[in-house]
Amino acid sequence: MFGKLSSSLVFIALFIAPLDTLPQDDKSIGYLKIKVNLESVQVFLDGEYLGFLNANEPLIKEVRAGLHKVTATKTAYKTQTKEVILQAGQVKEVIFEIVKPARWEIEKNVESELVKAEYGGLTVAVKRNGELVPAKVFLDDVFADIAPLTINKALVGKHSVRAEYESLSRSQEALVTRNEISLVEIELLARSKGSEAANTGSGADNLVLEMVTTDSIWFSIVIDGKESEEYLFPPLRQKIFTAKNEFSITMGNGGGARFKLNGKELGVLGKRGAVVRNLVINKSNL
Repeated sequence: MFGKLSSSLVFIALFIAPLDTLPQDDKSIGYLKIKVNLESVQVFLDGEYLGFLNANEPLIKEVRAGLHKVTATKTAYKTQTKEVILQAGQVKEVIFEIVKPARWEIEKNVESELVKAEYGGLTVAVKRNGELVPAKVFLDDVFADIAPLTINKALVGKHSVRAEYESLSRSQEALVTRNEISLVEIELLARSKGSEAANTGSGADNLVLEMVTTDSIWFSIVIDGKESEEYLFPPLRQKIFTAKNEFSITMGNGGGARFKLNGKELGVLGKRGAVVRNLVINKSNL
């Protein structure tokens, strides 16, 4: 009797598939409830695009139990990724508080990236009226991404960086240095209808001063007679200032930066290591 029973059990076992090859039933399913705090946030689940998600409109997604990766991203905001472990039958909330990156994060968000010897990096931030905007960025006329962004691998040397946002467009030169990440700030200005309008229009900032540092400098600038702004710049930093009438510049290393006024090359303002005091730049320099 026991022999027949044993044979029957072996026979049955041969026709029963292993548990891990059986179709998964409802006991292996859970639910992710994804929430965001802003409008038009793009959401990805395990690399698959789920679509746009709005605040107060959570997305409930049925998924298999286990480890999952959820990513939320919005132009000009910090991308966030969260790993969650979902149990069978569980409803798990995944909440994203989408925030704008701080200025130091824009400049330092690639500190952990290794840059090869023949390459450097560029972090590009685009502003309009002093506020970051999600502009399209082109490196040497090739679309890179939406700003703010960091290009981790750019060939050492000079490059053209162009930003486009709505009807505005602006290009400027960027210098990539080996093993370093340089910050490029592009300020978009409203286009004038002819040079005469630019020179006589009321309320417009008609002077654009571009600076690229070649050495470490202490720098102070007074714009249109207002309070001075002071900076400490490392080499290869780019900065743009705008004014209606004039700039007054004081710097501790006159040869440590090159300047352009409305696109016209001004060069350095003094000798290397020499102090420049209250140097006025205005329309007469054009």
